[in-house]
Amino acid sequence: MKNPAKKCFVIIPFADAFEEVFKHAIQAAAQEKGYVCERLKEISGPINIINEIVSNIFAADLIIADLSTLNPNVFYELGIAHCGPLSTKTIMIAERGEKIPFDVSVFQV
Repeated sequence: MKNPAKKCFVIIPFADAFEEVFKHAIQAAAQEKGYVCERLKEISGPINIINEIVSNIFAADLIIADLSTLNPNVFYELGIAHCGPLSTKTIMIAERGEKIPFDVSVFQV
């Protein structure tokens, strides 16, 4: 029996400007390390968005949060991802030069 792929959930703004970052940087790197990489934008059908976000965060083996542009929704989801043992599965990234708020900057973005 084949082992199921590890799941990477990406927390990233819903903006066209982040398409290239997701596909060519985050998703490509995650796939290279054996992860199936997805974000909420790629999940379709009638859903309760908050429940879907929380479910995906808790089900993920790896969480990547892009803090570029300081999007409030990304920070809300990052707060959920930092709950208890989930924080050890979370990687934060940001565009070079982005001024990250103090509360999360201590995690070495």
